[in-house]
Amino acid sequence: MPRYMMYANLIPGQEQPYIDEHDNIYIEVSSGIKKAGVRDLHIWRKGTTNEIFMFIDMEEGKDMKVALGENSEYLRSHERVREWETKMATVS
Repeated sequence: MPRYMMYANLIPGQEQPYIDEHDNIYIEVSSGIKKAGVRDLHIWRKGTTNEIFMFIDMEEGKDMKVALGENSEYLRSHERVREWETKMATVS
Protein backbone atom coordinates (compact mmCIF):
# COMPACT_ATOMS: atom_id res chain seq x y z
CA MET A 1 0.00 0.00 0.00
CA PRO A 2 1.56 3.33 -1.00
CA ARG A 3 2.17 5.64 1.97
CA TYR A 4 2.80 9.35 1.69
CA MET A 5 4.09 11.74 4.30
CA MET A 6 3.52 15.47 4.06
CA TYR A 7 4.85 18.27 6.22
CA ALA A 8 3.58 21.84 6.39
CA ASN A 9 3.77 24.95 8.46
CA LEU A 10 0.39 26.44 9.17
CA ILE A 11 0.13 30.19 8.88
CA PRO A 12 0.76 31.61 12.38
CA GLY A 13 -2.55 32.23 14.09
CA GLN A 14 -4.38 29.76 11.83
CA GLU A 15 -3.62 26.64 13.85
CA GLN A 16 -6.98 26.50 15.63
CA PRO A 17 -9.06 27.24 12.50
CA TYR A 18 -7.20 24.37 10.76
CA ILE A 19 -7.99 22.01 13.64
CA ASP A 20 -11.61 23.18 13.81
CA GLU A 21 -12.11 22.64 10.09
CA HIS A 22 -10.69 19.13 10.27
CA ASP A 23 -12.93 18.35 13.23
CA ASN A 24 -15.87 19.26 10.96
CA ILE A 25 -14.74 17.97 7.56
CA TYR A 26 -17.33 18.20 4.80
CA ILE A 27 -18.95 14.83 4.04
CA GLU A 28 -18.23 15.45 0.35
CA VAL A 29 -14.50 15.68 1.13
CA SER A 30 -14.52 12.59 3.32
CA SER A 31 -16.37 10.48 0.78
CA GLY A 32 -14.39 12.01 -2.09
CA ILE A 33 -10.98 11.09 -0.71
CA LYS A 34 -12.18 7.56 0.05
CA LYS A 35 -13.51 7.20 -3.48
CA ALA A 36 -10.16 8.51 -4.78
CA GLY A 37 -8.34 5.68 -3.00
CA VAL A 38 -7.35 7.07 0.40
CA ARG A 39 -7.54 4.22 2.91
CA ASP A 40 -6.15 5.97 5.96
CA LEU A 41 -5.18 9.55 6.78
CA HIS A 42 -3.71 10.92 10.00
CA ILE A 43 -2.64 14.46 10.86
CA TRP A 44 -0.45 15.36 13.82
CA ARG A 45 0.51 18.74 15.13
CA LYS A 46 3.94 19.10 16.75
CA GLY A 47 3.04 20.28 20.25
CA THR A 48 1.74 23.82 20.15
CA THR A 49 3.81 24.80 17.10
CA ASN A 50 2.40 25.54 13.67
CA GLU A 51 4.05 22.40 12.24
CA ILE A 52 1.83 19.57 11.02
CA PHE A 53 2.57 16.12 9.65
CA MET A 54 0.18 14.08 7.53
CA PHE A 55 0.40 10.38 6.65
CA ILE A 56 -1.80 9.12 3.83
CA ASP A 57 -2.19 5.46 2.90
CA MET A 58 -3.54 4.89 -0.61
CA GLU A 59 -5.04 1.83 -2.25
CA GLU A 60 -2.52 -0.35 -4.03
CA GLY A 61 -1.82 1.04 -7.49
CA LYS A 62 -3.10 4.55 -6.67
CA ASP A 63 -0.86 7.59 -6.89
CA MET A 64 -1.81 10.39 -4.49
CA LYS A 65 -0.89 13.19 -6.90
CA VAL A 66 -3.07 11.69 -9.62
CA ALA A 67 -5.94 10.74 -7.30
CA LEU A 68 -6.12 14.01 -5.33
CA GLY A 69 -4.13 16.52 -7.35
CA GLU A 70 -4.91 19.15 -9.93
CA ASN A 71 -7.42 17.96 -12.57
CA SER A 72 -8.34 14.90 -10.47
CA GLU A 73 -11.79 13.38 -10.37
CA TYR A 74 -11.75 14.19 -6.65
CA LEU A 75 -11.50 17.93 -7.32
CA ARG A 76 -14.13 17.74 -10.05
CA SER A 77 -16.49 15.65 -7.91
CA HIS A 78 -18.25 18.39 -5.96
CA GLU A 79 -18.31 22.15 -5.36
CA ARG A 80 -17.79 21.56 -1.63
CA VAL A 81 -14.54 19.69 -2.33
CA ARG A 82 -13.17 22.69 -4.23
CA GLU A 83 -14.41 25.01 -1.44
CA TRP A 84 -12.64 22.87 1.17
CA GLU A 85 -9.36 22.71 -0.72
CA THR A 86 -9.40 26.48 -1.29
CA LYS A 87 -10.10 27.06 2.40
CA MET A 88 -7.25 24.74 3.46
CA ALA A 89 -4.85 26.61 1.17
CA THR A 90 -5.55 29.80 3.11
CA VAL A 91 -4.35 28.39 6.44
CA SER A 92 -1.31 26.32 5.40
